[in-house]
Amino acid sequence: MSITFGCVAIIIEDDFSKSVMITVLASLTTFVFAVVLFGVKSWWTNKEQKQRTRQNLAKAIHSELSALMEIYKQMELSETPPKSGEDLTIAHLTQNYISVYENNLDKIGILDKDDIEVIIKLYIGIKGLIDSHIYLAKRWEMYAQYTREPNKIRQEEDLKKEDVNSAHRAVFRYQEKIYDLFPDVLGRLEKYDK
Repeated sequence: MSITFGCVAIIIEDDFSKSVMITVLASLTTFVFAVVLFGVKSWWTNKEQKQRTRQNLAKAIHSELSALMEIYKQMELSETPPKSGEDLTIAHLTQNYISVYENNLDKIGILDKDDIEVIIKLYIGIKGLIDSHIYLAKRWEMYAQYTREPNKIRQEEDLKKEDVNSAHRAVFRYQEKIYDLFPDVLGRLEKYDK
C-alpha cells in the first residue's frame, strides 16, 4: 500500500503498519476537524457577543438621550427672555445626567464610525448646553440680586438686563441646535435593535 501527502509518499508493506497508519490518519483528521470546528464556533460566538454588546450599548445610550430630551423639554427656554429674574425657574444640576455615555466610552468603538461621530457631537453639545444653562442661571441670579439693591442706577439696571437677555438669546439658539441633533442620533441608535 502507498499513501501520498503532497510530495511525500509513504509505502506500507504489512497489515499491522497499514492499520497503525490508518489509525494515525483518522486521529489526525479528527484533530484537524476539531480545531477547525472550534475556530468556527469561537468566531461565531464572538460575532454574536459583539452584536449583543452593540445592541445593548445602543439601547442604553438611546434610553439616556430620550430621558435627557424629556428633562430638557421641561426646562426649555423660550425664545423671549423673561421680564425679570423672578419669573424664571432656575434649576440647579446636582448630578451627572450623562453617566451611561461616560461609563461606556471604552465600548463606543463597537458602533459604526459615522454613528460614533454624531453621538459624541451630541454629548459634547449636551455638556455645553448644561454649562450654558448654569451660566445663564448665575446671570439671572446676579440680575435678580441687583434689582433688589436699594441704590441702583436705572441705566445700569437696563444694561445688566440687556446683558442677561443677550445671554438668554444665545443659550436659546444653542439649545435649538442641540435639539436638532437628537432625532438623527436617536434614529441611528435604533438601527442596532434590528
